[in-house]
Amino acid sequence: MIDDSGSGDPDPSKPAKPASTSAAQGSAGKSGSSNSGTTLPLPSMALGQCVPGFNRAQNPALPCHWRTEEGECFDTSDAACACVCPTDRDSVCAHGFDSGPNSATLVLCD
Repeated sequence: MIDDSGSGDPDPSKPAKPASTSAAQGSAGKSGSSNSGTTLPLPSMALGQCVPGFNRAQNPALPCHWRTEEGECFDTSDAACACVCPTDRDSVCAHGFDSGPNSATLVLCD
């Protein structure tokens, strides 16, 4: 008598193994095309006139959201950038995230 249990028919109680998907897995995790060698333009805006803030050392009780290296405080990052960045050339104003009224987040311009 011939035993057919090893004939290669899959056991219906076990899930079938998926076919190899190495080609599909090769692109897994990629979201769009690569931008190597290209640069994205920075956002730009006109900063407006500089309206001086206040000196933090002279007014330590006042809330200081945004601070320049010289210790001048401003209510908004745009106001600090307007006073710290040069107006005769393109520049980049940079700062961290505001962490509250007395965070005194440093604002720099390059």
